[in-house]
Amino acid sequence: MMNGNVEPLRKAVSCPNCSSDSARSHYPFCSKRCREMDLHRWFSGSYVLASQEPEFSEDE
Repeated sequence: MMNGNVEPLRKAVSCPNCSSDSARSHYPFCSKRCREMDLHRWFSGSYVLASQEPEFSEDE
């Protein structure tokens, strides 16, 4: 049957916040703390995605 050697589902990467090894349960982060820090940055507006659409002024 199975010999106990299981391939990981994802390649191990460094945590984007602290560069520690990522944990499978919090991938790609190393811990719940780093995962929540990243989420807070999105909610607070620290991270933004650039838009390809031109901005319109109120005149238009």
